[in-house]
Amino acid sequence: MEELGSEAFRAIDRMREAIAGQFSAGMSPAAFALALFDWSVHLASAPGKRMELVDKANRKAVRLLCHLAAVAAAPDVPPCIEPLPGDYRFSDERWRKPPFSIWAQAFLLQQQWWHNAAKEVPGVAPHHEDVVPFAARQILDVFSPSNMPFANPEVMDRTIRTAGMNFLDGFRNWMEDVSRLATGQQSVGTENFVVGKNVDVTPGKVVYRNHLIELIQYAPATEGCRPVADAPGTYVFQR
Repeated sequence: MEELGSEAFRAIDRMREAIAGQFSAGMSPAAFALALFDWSVHLASAPGKRMELVDKANRKAVRLLCHLAAVAAAPDVPPCIEPLPGDYRFSDERWRKPPFSIWAQAFLLQQQWWHNAAKEVPGVAPHHEDVVPFAARQILDVFSPSNMPFANPEVMDRTIRTAGMNFLDGFRNWMEDVSRLATGQQSVGTENFVVGKNVDVTPGKVVYRNHLIELIQYAPATEGCRPVADAPGTYVFQR
């Protein structure tokens, strides 16, 4: 009985966390504040790290100025910095030509500097050292040239080809998303997934839970399944 009571109290906290997560994109404000405080306090007490960041900022500024001078002489010069692996925002060839190339290069250099600022600060907890660079990149990505309609050559080209209808279509999609969210409706496209037709439902139960995960054990729902002897909770299908 006592365990059931404790589980009920924990369920209340999980409900509160789920509601709060809808307004914070799943990130804990308290955890982020602790990570930011840890990073800022240790950075403020690390003169060597601050001097290193000033030096890196000067080097990147000179690097960008040299690139600008090279672009003025020959617009097709190679970039001074390449995006990280998996970053395809500037993969279009139009980002290789000024003025778009200049904006992209300045952003990537700034992104690299902030990564250096958030990493290898002496004294910061290892977990916080992972949180701060991740959060910094999410914030920087908001101001990426690729997210600016009139700084993105792909968006500008589409705007010209559609006579601005792409902005109207985007506004309609945004209004539909806001309306569905306000009325508690499901997201667009979820009506294509029907339980029992193209979405399977299998009975299961939570066999382990901690502050990070819930481990669910699903029961077989098809005849011919047999349990695996050396793997409890695992089933194979026999024809």
